[in-house]
Amino acid sequence: NWRRNKTLVNRMSDALAQNESLEDNAEANAPTEEDQKAAHRQEFFSQIPFSEEARANAHMAIEEAYYTLGNIYNFNLEEPQNAKETFITLLDKYPDTSHEPEVLYLLYIISNNLQPQEGDPYKEKLLSEFPNSTYAKTIRNPNYKQESEALSAELQKLYATAFSAYKSGTYELADSLLSHALNNYPITDFTDNLTLLQI
Repeated sequence: NWRRNKTLVNRMSDALAQNESLEDNAEANAPTEEDQKAAHRQEFFSQIPFSEEARANAHMAIEEAYYTLGNIYNFNLEEPQNAKETFITLLDKYPDTSHEPEVLYLLYIISNNLQPQEGDPYKEKLLSEFPNSTYAKTIRNPNYKQESEALSAELQKLYATAFSAYKSGTYELADSLLSHALNNYPITDFTDNLTLLQI
């Protein structure tokens, strides 16, 4: 029995010695604090946009973030003051943003809801710089959207008739219907479809 105990003690001693050796190796191979700082520094530097293309992409992402944040404040959180400040920041930092007509319209509405006539400067800028935008048309005619949808529905019917005539081979009738629609109806979101079929 004493032999078994001695063998067991020897095995345990060997296992402990091996474990200590592994721990010593792990500590020796563990990165130092300076190595960790250098790795973090390298990771941060890799995320900085140094090239012109990377900077342009970063600015596009920031621009979209301001636009999205403004909409979240306005529509989801119902915090008009924060939405207004975010949209103003967007226009200040990115004056050539493609969202400008929509943002001016939202600033007009938000500002007027906060205080009457406070949105007039945004309205005037929208009407003068983007007179053909849907937002300017909506300000000039509050029923614009409904009227535009009704007109589009009429044009869709004319399109369907013209398309049927085209499919049946009566090209002159199809062309006549399309010309009539393009010449006698104002431009809507559906007008491009008519133009495309006429080609």
